[in-house]
Amino acid sequence: MTRREIAALVLIVLISALHVSVLEASQTITIMAANLTTGNFQSYEEQGIRLFQGLQPDIVLIQEFNYRMGSLRDLVETAFGSEYDFMVEPGSHAIPTGIISRFPIIDSGSWNDSEVPDRNFSWAIIDIPGDTPLQCVSVHFKGGSGDSARRTAQAQTLMSYIDMYFDANAYTVIGGDLNTWSASENALTVIADGFEVHSHIPVDQLGNRNTNEPRNRPYDWVIPDASLDALHVPLVIGTNTFENGMVFDSYVYTPLEEVPPIQYGDSHDNSMQHMPVMKAFHIPLSTPTPSPVPTATPTTGPGEPTNTPIPTHTAPPTPTPTTTLPTPTPECTDWSAEITMPADNYMAGDLCYCYVYVCNPTDYSESDLPLFVILDVYGTLFFGPDFSEFNYYRIFLPPGRTFVEVLPGFYWPDNAGRAENIRWYAALTDPAVTQIIGEWDVFDFSWE
Repeated sequence: MTRREIAALVLIVLISALHVSVLEASQTITIMAANLTTGNFQSYEEQGIRLFQGLQPDIVLIQEFNYRMGSLRDLVETAFGSEYDFMVEPGSHAIPTGIISRFPIIDSGSWNDSEVPDRNFSWAIIDIPGDTPLQCVSVHFKGGSGDSARRTAQAQTLMSYIDMYFDANAYTVIGGDLNTWSASENALTVIADGFEVHSHIPVDQLGNRNTNEPRNRPYDWVIPDASLDALHVPLVIGTNTFENGMVFDSYVYTPLEEVPPIQYGDSHDNSMQHMPVMKAFHIPLSTPTPSPVPTATPTTGPGEPTNTPIPTHTAPPTPTPTTTLPTPTPECTDWSAEITMPADNYMAGDLCYCYVYVCNPTDYSESDLPLFVILDVYGTLFFGPDFSEFNYYRIFLPPGRTFVEVLPGFYWPDNAGRAENIRWYAALTDPAVTQIIGEWDVFDFSWE
C-alpha cells in the first residue's frame, strides 16, 4: 500500500469516527455508586438529592434506598427525572439496596445476604445502548473494623451468585458501599477474581480516593468486569476531566457552579454517609456477536433465603493487590497541550480515541485561543476538528486543565491495512497564529 493510499485510508477511518461512530457506534454512559443519605433515618434528603441532580449519572447503584417525603418514584423523579427507571429489593428491609437507570430495566431481583439482616444484594439487567446488556449488582457490605471476615464471606457469596446466574458474555458491574477499611481487604481480593477492582481508581481533584464522610476509608466502589473495564474512558464533569473516574466532594470540587444545584456543604452536611463515586464507559452500539439477554434468579420472597444452594467458589486464588495510590491528575503549572490515546498500536476491534488536555496555569480565563491538532500521515497533513487541509479549534480556557475531544471512542476497523509512525501534533498559538504558546506535544501510533 502506498503512502498516498494509507493517507486516504486514515482519512476515511477518522471521518467515520467523527461522523458515524459518535452517533451510531458508541455512547458514553456513567455509573455511580451512592450511599448519600443524611439525617437520623438513613433516608434521602435534600443534600443527597442535590448531588444526584448536579452530577446526573446514567446508572446509580444505590444504598439505603429510603425516602420519607414521598414514594421512591417521587425520589427518582425529583433527583433524576421521570424518564428514569428503578428497582428496589423486595421486602421490608430497613435500608434496602436498589438500582436507578436512565435506560430500561428489563429484569431485576435480589439475592440473599445472610451476613446482614436489613438488606440484600440487588441485581438488575439494563437495556443499555447497543447489543449487549449490562448486568448490575448493588451491594452494601457489613460495616466495622472488626468485620473484615464477614465482608469476605459476603464477597464469596456474591461471586457465587454471579457465577450461577449472570451471563459471562454480557457486561457486568458491581458497585456500592463495601465498607472496606483498606484497598487490600480480602473481600476485594475475592472480587478481583473476575473483576477489575484495582484498575482505574477514582479520586477527587486533590487525588484523594477515600469515600467515607471523614475521607479516610475507601468504602465505595464501582467495579466492572474485564469486558466493561476495557471500555473505560475519562469522566468529564464541566471543565474537569477525571482520567480514572471521580470521587465527588463538594468541599473539594471547583468550580462548584458547574454542577448546580449542589451546595458547598452538601457532602459533609447533616450526617452525610459517603461520597459518590462515578466512572464513564464508551459503549459500542453494535457488536460482531450480540449477546442474548441473560436471566437471573431472585430470592424466593421477602425476607426468605434462596432455595438454590450457593456453590463453593473454587476459582484459583488472586494475588494480594497493591495498595499503591493512583497518580493524581498532573498539576497545571505551564502552558501546554498534551495528546492522549488509549494505546500506540491498534488491531481490529481495539478501542481508539484521541483527546487533548490543554493547561492554562494562570488565574484568568482565556477566550478564543487557537488549538492546532494535526495528523501527519507520511507528510500529508489533516487539521482538526474536521481533518481538512487547514483548520484549528477556537477554545475557551479557564484556569487549570481543559479536555478537548478530538476523536470520540470508536472501534478500529478490520480493513485498515497496516501502517507505522503515524503522528499527531498538538499546540496552542497566540490569537494571531504567529507563535506557539507553551509546550507542544507529539504522539506516534501504528496499526496492524
